[in-house]
Amino acid sequence: MLHGQAGETLLDSYEPERRAAAEASLALSRRLLRGYQAHQDTNQLYVRAAADYLRGMIFYRYDSRAVLTEDAAAADILDNQAIPGCRLPHRWLTDSGRQLSTLDLAGAQWTLLAGPHGTGWLTASTDGLRVRQITAAMIDSDPAAFTEIAGTEPDGALLIRPDGFVAWRSRSLPTDPNDTIRSAMHTLLGHS
Repeated sequence: MLHGQAGETLLDSYEPERRAAAEASLALSRRLLRGYQAHQDTNQLYVRAAADYLRGMIFYRYDSRAVLTEDAAAADILDNQAIPGCRLPHRWLTDSGRQLSTLDLAGAQWTLLAGPHGTGWLTASTDGLRVRQITAAMIDSDPAAFTEIAGTEPDGALLIRPDGFVAWRSRSLPTDPNDTIRSAMHTLLGHS
């Protein structure tokens, strides 16, 4: 916003996103404290708290105007799928003989990750947007490897925020990918 890329309303997304993560962390801490105070077996306490810990501390989901979701009911965040509002999951890829993570493809700027059949996305041009394709070679020529993590068709795409969270996904390649991306970015950056 300070550099003119985003509208002032984008700042309104910060509190709801961080508040939900903080509340999940606090609830987990209280649950553990109560278990300690009740002298519960710590091994059993940790086993019961493990999934809650992952959901509350690592795999929490943002729900704000800085995330565009296509459905109200989403997969469980522990399913390791790229769900809008959640962190981009790690998966190993191979690029020119070297191993890299899906996280390596998303950097400190807006990144569009296109699927192996999504070459139409590569022409998308929006200021501040980096476009990368997860090619068939990167996933051992198995388009299902992309569709499994992305929750899209092989020609779909994921829009990743600079903080590593999935902001939006397109299940398939639209007729006009450039216009679709511009529209999504316009909304996500608080211009509408």
